[in-house]
Amino acid sequence: ELFDESAGLLLSLAMNDDTEYGDLPKMFAYLFIPMSGRHAQTEVPPSERLPFLRKEIRSSNVKKRNLVIRACDAVLTSPTFAYSYGQEELWQSYAPWTKSNDEISEYYGEVLKILHTCLEYGIGAEVNVAGIILKNGIAMLGNPVISETAVEIVKGAYKERDVDAAAILGAILTHVERRKPLPISEHFLNEAGKLLRMIVGPEYQLLVRWAVTTRSGYDPHDDPLGVMRELARRSLDIDVLGPHLGWLVTDEAVRGYDFGRILGSLDNSSLLHPILDAQIQSGSETVDFLAGYMRSICERNEAEWEGIVYDMCGDAVLRARVPELASLSGMTDGVAARIRDLIREGAVEPSSLEPFTHSNLVDKMSESMFEEWTRLLRGKDLTSRQTRMHLYYLYYAANKRTIPDSARDVLLSGDAETISSDSYQPAYWCGILKAYVRQRPGDADTLSKALEFAAGNPAGTRLVDAFFDILYAAAAHSGEDAWGYVAALLESAPPGAAGSDEKLRFVSRLLHRGTLVDRVSLAVIFDWIDIDAAGRAPLAARVLPTRLDIAVKVVSGYGGDEKVWNILRSAQVRANRRFVMFGGTEKIKEMESFKEGVTDPAALKWLGECIAALERSVKEF
Repeated sequence: ELFDESAGLLLSLAMNDDTEYGDLPKMFAYLFIPMSGRHAQTEVPPSERLPFLRKEIRSSNVKKRNLVIRACDAVLTSPTFAYSYGQEELWQSYAPWTKSNDEISEYYGEVLKILHTCLEYGIGAEVNVAGIILKNGIAMLGNPVISETAVEIVKGAYKERDVDAAAILGAILTHVERRKPLPISEHFLNEAGKLLRMIVGPEYQLLVRWAVTTRSGYDPHDDPLGVMRELARRSLDIDVLGPHLGWLVTDEAVRGYDFGRILGSLDNSSLLHPILDAQIQSGSETVDFLAGYMRSICERNEAEWEGIVYDMCGDAVLRARVPELASLSGMTDGVAARIRDLIREGAVEPSSLEPFTHSNLVDKMSESMFEEWTRLLRGKDLTSRQTRMHLYYLYYAANKRTIPDSARDVLLSGDAETISSDSYQPAYWCGILKAYVRQRPGDADTLSKALEFAAGNPAGTRLVDAFFDILYAAAAHSGEDAWGYVAALLESAPPGAAGSDEKLRFVSRLLHRGTLVDRVSLAVIFDWIDIDAAGRAPLAARVLPTRLDIAVKVVSGYGGDEKVWNILRSAQVRANRRFVMFGGTEKIKEMESFKEGVTDPAALKWLGECIAALERSVKEF
């Protein structure tokens, strides 16, 4: 019996909350959310809360009215929680209404009707009542109890011009996308279909532009409502489609490819020439709509598609668009040859092949034709060289084809600018190298030169992981061979030579992953050092991992060289100092424990110096 007074008091308090979306407005809104049990804000059944909403939503006070409208929106949005006010003892005496799904559904329908009265009285524009009705009305279409009410209210809002057809279509598609990956109920599809049939016919002009120019997550190929297909079906009449061709062939049609593809799948090529004429007259560089239409032709009849592309190659305007159009619609050797000829004639630049890096349609080309393409890209501008690398990766490495001898030219071109030009090129280069090494394990020269190239260039810092994988695989067959590649790189980095430090850092990063060294016998490494101990022992000391077991063996074998001794000690202290400083003396204890198992006098002395240096670090810290 106190509900109306309580609601009125909360509403008055909420009106004095300047934040509008603060706690008091929320408390007022939650009073009308139909929650039951200990979470209920009131014992009053939902249906008995409606008179208050009906009365106050017509208030002459705009702020009060807007708070009621927001409360209705909160009800229909159905939050799964509400504020509790720390009054547990009040709930003990509750006799809350019994929750019934049908009762709640009917309550939602009545709240939606209350909002609709705002449209009838022309109030609530400040809070976009029409948008609230549309959002929640569409969400209700899957509920059999109130879907009929929701359809009628949305229809009413449309006929009263409070919402337009594009808004209705957008709300339906947004709801469908938000529901994924959950299935859409048949009931929702049927009810949404009623609204679509109401708007698609009379509002075709508006909807086709909205559907094709709106950037959204909606996938026209996963369209349970058939919206794009229905718009395309109506577009089969050239008298209907004709007025739209002028913008469909431009970049304004951001979904032009999708629409063109669906249209092409429904048509028998009767619209081809009007579309081509529009493309020529527009002078637009965008071919998405035409390419989508052509893709459907190619899927239906590749020979027909090929003939159309041949004709385009002979047109002074369209020939410049052929490479991009083909990259989006199809590929045959015949079309690839025509594109090759256009490049040779100077009608298009070699860089016009770049769109094919996004489609992998080059997979349909013969190897001989593909090699002709890559020769056209060799040594040209940066975009052309990037395209050559990417296409080579797609055609051979990604599709697991046998790598030809021409791969050596791609791998050893010394084109540091291309490989380091963006974050993807190193991956393509290494992908080709992996495939090449896997298929030609005996070509040590190529791998060694590629390793040296990577280590001495800016891209090298991004290639360590890839080279580790390559060398690790090589070591599985022969640890000696794997070390041979590393040794060749070390030998190319004499102290003081240009680029030596970069190469040594590269090798160090490779070997500090540790597991590679485990696949290469230290005996193999020591045999290499022994050939020139004075020159090679310091190099090995600089690049080998700082693991104690490895460091002690190197000290035992080559610690008589003061440089080797100092390099290894500095590396050990540097590697462990931060652990000592921030982790106490655990690292020192670990080294002392390791020392107990060492018998070599030189190694014992070296470990003692390392421990003493770390102990000084602890005191200094």
